[in-house]
Amino acid sequence: MLSVAGPRTVDILPEAKRQRLSASDSSSSDEASDDEGRRVVTRDLRRALEAAFMTSRPLHEQKLPLREGIVALRSPEGLSMLTEASAGSKRLFCSMAPFFEGQETLGCGTCSLAVGLNTMRSMATGERAQLTTQVELREELRKAVKPEHRYFSSTLQELVRVGSTRASSAGCRLRAVRSIEGTCSDFRADAVRSIEEGGCVLVNFSRQVLGYKDSPYAGHVSPIAAYHEATDSFLMMDVAIESYPCCWVPSELLFRGMLSMDQPRDARSAAVPRGYLLLSPDTDTGSWPLCVECEADE
Repeated sequence: MLSVAGPRTVDILPEAKRQRLSASDSSSSDEASDDEGRRVVTRDLRRALEAAFMTSRPLHEQKLPLREGIVALRSPEGLSMLTEASAGSKRLFCSMAPFFEGQETLGCGTCSLAVGLNTMRSMATGERAQLTTQVELREELRKAVKPEHRYFSSTLQELVRVGSTRASSAGCRLRAVRSIEGTCSDFRADAVRSIEEGGCVLVNFSRQVLGYKDSPYAGHVSPIAAYHEATDSFLMMDVAIESYPCCWVPSELLFRGMLSMDQPRDARSAAVPRGYLLLSPDTDTGSWPLCVECEADE
């Protein structure tokens, strides 16, 4: 079981990462934030944070600024929010972090799906090897939808189609939900229930609504790794690692971003509503008893 009692001071960044950060004068503020954040990080989250931070960019290297109200995970406030999250959130974050990766061009959907499926299989079986990759999913989807271009986006329904071929191996079920058919309360309830019962959620939203106004792309998909009740925010593990950090997004803002239409990929496709994709454990109890990554620290 996940142990959250007895906070300990840990070094969440390995030496190689600290050296890379200190090589740039502009990184001094990031290092100060990291130092302060270490004081509130418990040992059980150390490995997961190291994995996530090694994949994502330091804040000073992010290409686009965050909208007011969105909190970067890699900040004292962001780290505190993670330590204050529920056991289910910590379990999901610990399980997802080793599989977190950056997307290929226009590949946020298949990248997020790969992260989700690998996470679910890990929580179900304890297996730490990848079940699938974003490249495998992309090429399988290419055969199914026959896009006009080399790089192409994908809808939630298409992700369900390609993900269902691996759902049984991942020990999960997939269900796409169109946000226009519900409310923010519905989304919050679905997402929190999924997290607490051993599942995970992929969100499909408008970048512009979330404040990514300088982004050349209209839509985006990323997995959710935790929920912070006090601020009513979800931890979004943004797979666009070159541009955005992992961050806490208020649920109302995130839902507004999902109340939009996914633009046609090409002349053969149509605009469809955005929403979210639930990956639920395919078990009688609907939950997994442990966090594979964190169990080793007990």
